[in-house]
Amino acid sequence: MTLREDEKLCFSYGTHDEVLGAVKRSCEDMSDFSPQALFLILCGNRINFLQEDARLEWEGFKAASPEYAVIHGGCELLLHNGRGGVLNSAHVAVGMREGEKPAGEKKHETIDMNCMHHHKIIPLAERMSVFMSKMTTQLENMAEEAQAANLAKSAFLSNMSHEIRTPINAILGMDEMILRESNESDSIEYAENIRSAGTSLLGLVNDILDFSKIEAGKLDIIPVEYEFASVINDLVNVIRKRAEDKGLELKLDIDPSVPAILYGDEIRIKQVITNILTNAVKYTEKGSVTLKVRRIGDKDGKEFSGGHEEYHGIACFRNPVKLEISVIDTGIGIKKSDRERLFNAFERVDEKRNRTIEGTGLGLNITSRLLYLMGSSLAVESEYGRGSVFSFVLKQGISRDEPVGDIGERFSRASSTHKKYRGRFTAKEARILV
Repeated sequence: MTLREDEKLCFSYGTHDEVLGAVKRSCEDMSDFSPQALFLILCGNRINFLQEDARLEWEGFKAASPEYAVIHGGCELLLHNGRGGVLNSAHVAVGMREGEKPAGEKKHETIDMNCMHHHKIIPLAERMSVFMSKMTTQLENMAEEAQAANLAKSAFLSNMSHEIRTPINAILGMDEMILRESNESDSIEYAENIRSAGTSLLGLVNDILDFSKIEAGKLDIIPVEYEFASVINDLVNVIRKRAEDKGLELKLDIDPSVPAILYGDEIRIKQVITNILTNAVKYTEKGSVTLKVRRIGDKDGKEFSGGHEEYHGIACFRNPVKLEISVIDTGIGIKKSDRERLFNAFERVDEKRNRTIEGTGLGLNITSRLLYLMGSSLAVESEYGRGSVFSFVLKQGISRDEPVGDIGERFSRASSTHKKYRGRFTAKEARILV
């Protein structure tokens, strides 16, 4: 309960037998009154206190009035001398009859309430423990039911995601054969549509599978040695066509001093940046999307460890480098009122405006959880109607600290000389083990 300043609080204490003794006197008084109607109002706390003897409290009134009404409540409102309050553990008996009591009527006998098994004073802590034990048991049962339902949901999502991915990959594989071998423009167009829709569907299924893995605590960070330029190349290849289809300019702003060979979980890093880039393209109608990477912080080769800066479940890096990775777009932006809901699972902000944009609402939730597992967090700056900046700082190990160089210029040159390529070969004597 909540107490206010200057509020009066009265606390009383009694043993088990003292409470039943008071009940017996109440029964005797009511029996002597010989009521024609009887109402018994009992606080539920008395049942927790009296336990197996609680029945004596109302059965004792049967002798006074066999037909009576019992009302159980949590507490009673009290009005006395013009002031109100709350009365806990109350026992109120109200008897009514018409006229005077008939002369010569005998006194009714009452039930025996001498409880010989309660000679000692029961400590207050023991009384409270009965009540708390019941409440705790109920809460534990509710928590177990909720946990079981959550585990069943996660298992279902995980199993279904695995089952659905297999036929999707088969469809995409067959579609790739059509794209490679068909010379009919209509067939190629249809196959391109199938690939686009199938890739989107596979992305949704992968999001659900990752979400269920994270919920079950089964998703691990696995660091390996990787080429930084290769990661950027993969990111550009994944997102470039989506940007071009919407008429957006994809810009790269990569610090040339970033080490060429790093140590970390390149798969999860690509997944995080891909999620952010995909969102930037989805929610930008005109303008540009920029991927920016900067090397920041110390270069003294000190080991880092501890707290939120530690990769969960793996050894800390030696010779770390800090990378600040940002995705900047000129899209629709995010309202301040929607910032708190941005990372909620299965929830998308500004739903009315964005109802035609595909997605499950899991991308940023998964992204933030993956970054947490890698000792980082996602920061958001946005102006509604002007664009957004999503950024995070990530520590990676250095395997080779030679600079990666001007990646942006390299990609621009490769893009300008890019030609459509369709490979085909024949190997009649080949034996392939899959």
